Amino acid sequence: MTDNESWMDTKRVCEFLCVSPRTLARYRNKTENPFPEPAYSCMGASNRWKRAQVVAWQTAEQSLPKRKPLEHIHRERDTKGRVTSLRAV
Repeated sequence: MTDNESWMDTKRVCEFLCVSPRTLARYRNKTENPFPEPAYSCMGASNRWKRAQVVAWQTAEQSLPKRKPLEHIHRERDTKGRVTSLRAV
């Protein structure tokens, strides 16, 4: 079995992505590039993903355009500090 065909449970996926299980759940609920559904899911057992699925999602996530931090705050303002334009500076 090659490395991309190996199975990863929730704990291993979280370790691989350096995130908590709650963050992984948030990733699964995203509208743009959501984390893939598990390839194996059974009540009472942990979810399992193929490593190739996780790596493919991570590659797609890294290629998405990112917003600058606090971009929404930096707007054009007049002399009294009021926002004059809705576009970022």
